[in-house]
Amino acid sequence: MTAFEPHGPAVAGSPDPVAGVGFPHPSVAAGASGFLEESLFPIFNRGEYDQYVSKGEVAYMQDKSTLAKAYIRTHPAEFLRVSAVRFVRFWIGTGNKDGSVIFMLHAVLTTSFGLMGIWRLFERGRISLAVLFLLPLMLFPLPYYITHAEFRYRLIIDPLPRDILPP
Repeated sequence: MTAFEPHGPAVAGSPDPVAGVGFPHPSVAAGASGFLEESLFPIFNRGEYDQYVSKGEVAYMQDKSTLAKAYIRTHPAEFLRVSAVRFVRFWIGTGNKDGSVIFMLHAVLTTSFGLMGIWRLFERGRISLAVLFLLPLMLFPLPYYITHAEFRYRLIIDPLPRDILPP
């Protein structure tokens, strides 16, 4: 998709609160693939750019927030399904559309070693230390489960699973 190429046709008269805003089909909303949809960014989409310029950044972002909340409210099962997909993609390194197999190998290894290390800490009775390691692993990725799970965001916490594995 080239810069400023519209993402899809508008759907007129649909009861869906997010239909008609440039999604390819009324049942498909932005992010429904679980990937970051850069084609909807104002820099890549002329229609979005025009809205951004005419409304200003704050109003534009408020409108996008309203659309997202409306979609989540009217499609909760789909939101949970896609969030579950993002959860898996975050931990196995497949959050990028064109990601390398090396991303997946890296993510699977660090996740596996981290889980083994936490398990060993629990086995050795070092529960408070295990919880200390678990907290950032549980809390840091939460926003990415509901937005997008690109591999690069995982790199911030990758040293943690590596350091957990005790000798």
